[in-house]
Amino acid sequence: MAALVDADPALPVSRLAHGLTADEFKQQFGEPLPRVLSLESWQQGVDLVREYARIEREVSAAVDAERGHEAAVRERVFPKLKTAPGAPPEAGHYADVTLADIREAHQNLLFAGRVQACDGTVQTHDTLALTVYQIGVCLVSYRGNAGSWSTRLFRKDLREEHPDPVGDLITVLERRGRRAGLNQPDRRDGLSELAQRAVMSFAEARVLAEKADAPWRMGHGSPAPYQLLAGAGNPDVMIESVKVLRRLIVGHRRFVFVSSESGDRDLLTLGQALRPLE
Repeated sequence: MAALVDADPALPVSRLAHGLTADEFKQQFGEPLPRVLSLESWQQGVDLVREYARIEREVSAAVDAERGHEAAVRERVFPKLKTAPGAPPEAGHYADVTLADIREAHQNLLFAGRVQACDGTVQTHDTLALTVYQIGVCLVSYRGNAGSWSTRLFRKDLREEHPDPVGDLITVLERRGRRAGLNQPDRRDGLSELAQRAVMSFAEARVLAEKADAPWRMGHGSPAPYQLLAGAGNPDVMIESVKVLRRLIVGHRRFVFVSSESGDRDLLTLGQALRPLE
């Protein structure tokens, strides 16, 4: 590695037009890639005094840069949100929420139990002989737990079959060859996706549509998640999912779905420039 770095600091492959180049790496991290690849630039052991000083310096510089970008976003971007091409209805920057509005929502909706939220979780125990999927869904409000539902699915690749031992073994090997390794996600494994994401999301939607009795229903993610609309590749799941989603979205109508984190850093950057009550 040292020989490569010393021989050609530019790293010839990085001259290619596609992919991450050494120049892009240096621009983003402030260090040349050849230096990072050379262990001579690494510190041996731990020097906490020097690391604390470096972390403080980097964080302070990042915060200062963020303040500058926030000011630019507020001055130049916010005024254009309403008139931007393709902007949805009611797009814009609003700053008319008051503490009285928040107090009213707390007292008349949240704390009064007029909002119920549903979320689910999946825990997987994956072994070579057996995979166990435990799926749980809870319905809660500020007044307490409104119900919980759970199920376990046992995926049995290995079964005792006798008519054709050789054929059975080949079938098992082929079936297992399409699966990911132990505790490794793989989108090719449609049954795992069906057992984990689709079944859980279906249960969440059904609890909100049929078990909740509050005027407002709150869910996690999207009101019509892809895994339900696609049925994880299973038409029966897709048809049943559309029925449940229709009851919730078209029939009930009063719902709010919140994602854990937005995947769009550009939108998060705009949101970071907002002030409280905006």
